[in-house]
Amino acid sequence: MLIKTTRTLALRCPSCGRLDYHVFSLFYFTHNRVLKVTCPCGETKAVISTKDYRRYFFNIPCLVCETSHVIPLDGARFCQDDLTTLVCPETALELGYLGRTKKIKSAIRSYQYDVEALISDLGFEGYFKTPEVMLETLKLLHKIASSGNLYCQCGNYNIEVDIYPEKLELHCPRCDSINIIYAETREDLDVIRKVKSIELTKGGFNCIDAGKFGTRKTHKKS
Repeated sequence: MLIKTTRTLALRCPSCGRLDYHVFSLFYFTHNRVLKVTCPCGETKAVISTKDYRRYFFNIPCLVCETSHVIPLDGARFCQDDLTTLVCPETALELGYLGRTKKIKSAIRSYQYDVEALISDLGFEGYFKTPEVMLETLKLLHKIASSGNLYCQCGNYNIEVDIYPEKLELHCPRCDSINIIYAETREDLDVIRKVKSIELTKGGFNCIDAGKFGTRKTHKKS
């Protein structure tokens, strides 16, 4: 029987918003070593420690509470193959996943926010010029963001989205870049369906719509 001693931790950076997978060995914690998980941007995403191998402690910065939570996990669960979801104790927001990479990716795919229900609950159906096009565009944008393919050249993955009747305005709060996605016609929808990733130009302005034949025009803002 083959026993795998590696685990994967998936966490989103509280600073830049980037989602990464971190693989580590269970043997790392011998002699009470502390594992510090960092983002490529330099931000600390988690600190994992144990004193007796019976309990492990995850110190994780929370995106919502703007503070760190210490989440305990018993040794048996820490070492098992099953997927473990790490949640914020205040809001129940999912902060990360621990387990096998394959199971984690499957969990992230299934954790898709129901955009259509959100729009309906907020009473926005009559707000959009073409509701069905906007709803589908929002779903496609969420899929791109969930895959880690929505980001800015400045290194920020935490992109803000403003919703207008006929378009979406993506804004990077770090460098003030803007990308506009038009969602008014079926042609606009056909364009965004072909887009696999969206990179905002650092300090610039981009536009995606059918009127530009699906191309992105870039301008440096003065």
